[in-house]
Amino acid sequence: MNHTRLSVLTVGLILAATAAQAAGNVRAGLKAGVNLAKVTGSDAGDAQNLTGLVGGGFVGIKLSSLVVQPELLFSMKGTKVNTEKIELSYIELPVLLKMAPRTRWEPLRPTSRAP
Repeated sequence: MNHTRLSVLTVGLILAATAAQAAGNVRAGLKAGVNLAKVTGSDAGDAQNLTGLVGGGFVGIKLSSLVVQPELLFSMKGTKVNTEKIELSYIELPVLLKMAPRTRWEPLRPTSRAP
């Protein structure tokens, strides 16, 4: 993606976030988890999983029935090959697009009716 498109997309997201925040449609939070990573390929040899951590934050912006959720995550990845560890650290910026239901979902519960 060239810089012009990325700039237009960024400005658009900032304007949408500002409008959504004014309407009270913004939610933010933290994420944490575990990452199991392994290098694969014909020359990877006897590679094994390496456990790392993932953590960061997110902002959900509700736009009518769509939710745009950009996240900023720090992710530890890598692999073990024989006695060596290859450790890689990444900063990831995924942008999720979710469909939000128009009405509130009510859980199913038992009901009774008179005959």
